[in-house]
Amino acid sequence: MLATISVFAPPSSRVTLNDEDKQAEDPMGINHYYRRTGRAFFLLSIISGVSFVLFLLLYMVSDEGFTIDAMQGFLLLSVMTLGFLIAGFVKRHRAGQTYATPELIADEHDLHVVNRVVIAPVIHLLREYQVFALDGKRIAEVRDLARGWRRYAAYFLELIGIRMFFPKTLEVHNDKGAIYRLEKEAGIHEIYRLYSIEGTQLATYQMNVFNPFKTYALIYDASGNLIGENDGGISGQQFNIKDESDNTLIDMKYQGIPVEALELFSGINGDLVDLNHKRIPETLMPAFIIAPVIVKLHFRK
Repeated sequence: MLATISVFAPPSSRVTLNDEDKQAEDPMGINHYYRRTGRAFFLLSIISGVSFVLFLLLYMVSDEGFTIDAMQGFLLLSVMTLGFLIAGFVKRHRAGQTYATPELIADEHDLHVVNRVVIAPVIHLLREYQVFALDGKRIAEVRDLARGWRRYAAYFLELIGIRMFFPKTLEVHNDKGAIYRLEKEAGIHEIYRLYSIEGTQLATYQMNVFNPFKTYALIYDASGNLIGENDGGISGQQFNIKDESDNTLIDMKYQGIPVEALELFSGINGDLVDLNHKRIPETLMPAFIIAPVIVKLHFRK
């Protein structure tokens, strides 16, 4: 049964103000997301500040003096430090707020039937993402499985812009645990393969690498048949996930904010995703509902 949101109902019947403590403590809620991203910004601010101090000390003890290039580097590091610090305080402030949220039915917390979600990045270089229902409840999370020294190596490779050539493994989790796994092959083509958590292959996504006139990824089923496309046109600012007959199944707006929850998502650098489940065959559902994740992983640089 397809879930719906009563967007046009009177505000008193569809908006509830949750208890502030309940919102702040919910590990699956938007407040937790703001706290997590705030900590990441504070960490980035510390790293930038320490780098600034270290470079300053090195130039003070060197005989070369302060060159124009050095001054530009110091200015960049100082601006980064201040910018990350301000962003951290803004996120921490938002984490402590109470938000009016749309009242949803239970099905709207199920990734496989929800009509509208917001997919937002977690602030670090591993390209992990969280998917939120319109009441701020996290209904899915994309996690990079790199751990230990491999995680730090992944940071570095992403920073210098070459991680795209290395293999990558991610898992998609909901509140019950892992439900899908994404494997990216090594090489320039950035081919992702989607598996069930039991290991059954479900889909393949082949990214556009060489065509400068269109932003897209081809979607294949487990048998290698072309079933659809992530179509971003020339600009790549708005993606339509289409089937092989060019019917739009999913619409993805870059940095879109749902009018039903403007305040709740105004502090998130995420994308608004509308899903038309009626037109998606049940057997191909995983391939298409994960297609927006592929957009974020490959095209949102």
